[in-house]
Amino acid sequence: MNYSKMVYPVLLILLISVIPLTEGKENGKLNSGTGCGCHSQSGSNVATPSLSGTPAKYTPGQSYQLTISVTGGVSGSGGGFSLDIDKGSMGYLGFAVNINSAGDSATHSITGSSSRTWGLDWTAPNSGSGTVTFQLAAMTSNGDGSDSGDRWGTLTLQVPEDIPANQPPSASNAILNPTDAKTADSLTLSYSYSDPDGDPESGTVITWYKDSIAQPQGTIPGKVVSSSLTAKNEQWYAEITPSDGQDSGQTITSNTVTIQNTPPTVSTPAI
Repeated sequence: MNYSKMVYPVLLILLISVIPLTEGKENGKLNSGTGCGCHSQSGSNVATPSLSGTPAKYTPGQSYQLTISVTGGVSGSGGGFSLDIDKGSMGYLGFAVNINSAGDSATHSITGSSSRTWGLDWTAPNSGSGTVTFQLAAMTSNGDGSDSGDRWGTLTLQVPEDIPANQPPSASNAILNPTDAKTADSLTLSYSYSDPDGDPESGTVITWYKDSIAQPQGTIPGKVVSSSLTAKNEQWYAEITPSDGQDSGQTITSNTVTIQNTPPTVSTPAI
């Protein structure tokens, strides 16, 4: 009898029998942040996942170090997780984590399957992206290589974007010209506008005053008072309330111009 031919199949069977049947699961599962259908949930001692390191509000483009952990569940040290995000991207902090090419899903590696705490980097999205949603499923494993007897739980976390509050604009150097205006002259208002956020001017209110009486809005549009609206000895000035379309700044007042008499003219005499 050829014993060598019988030995090799037996060795092959033995080798197959010791290979972990859950190697694919030990290597994690991507895109499963809402939960895992592979492992049973029998028993009352549930697992509780947690995600720390996320800010109350994120700064666009900034990187944050996140820590994933799971407590409760079954005894032991084995575990796993799957984390999905809808904005930003994740990166590595160690060898215990696998991340997909898009950077929007992460899971534990084979090395990480013997842990219940994992770390990774998250880079926040660009400005204007809005609220980011984190979906995490984490499991405690009993390590027996089967799908039963494990415990897992889920966590959903939303982090809003940190949008700085709008700062109001300001106006300065309000000047009404000409300062020696006569009845035949039109009055022209000029001023400087500034906004700390760089917002353009929008909705600025100019109120014209004649002899200390505010003129109804709309009767003098813009920054020019026509000479047809002025008369000798009247006193004119303007108030400017700057606006960026969201907030209004402090009101400033221009100089006061007294309308002077226009000297008469004569034509060249003819004999």
